[in-house]
Amino acid sequence: MAAGLVLVVPKESGAAEIIPEFTYSTLGEAESKVKEAYIKHSSKSYEMKE
Repeated sequence: MAAGLVLVVPKESGAAEIIPEFTYSTLGEAESKVKEAYIKHSSKSYEMKE
């Protein structure tokens, strides 16, 4: 987060409570979340730095 990266985390982790919109349960879902974060949520990167 300090580097401005949007975290994609497993639903079963504690971090899922912090960023629920970027959680996954399967590897395929994780892949799509990473792509979505990179393409659609570039502004979220700035928010993560702050």
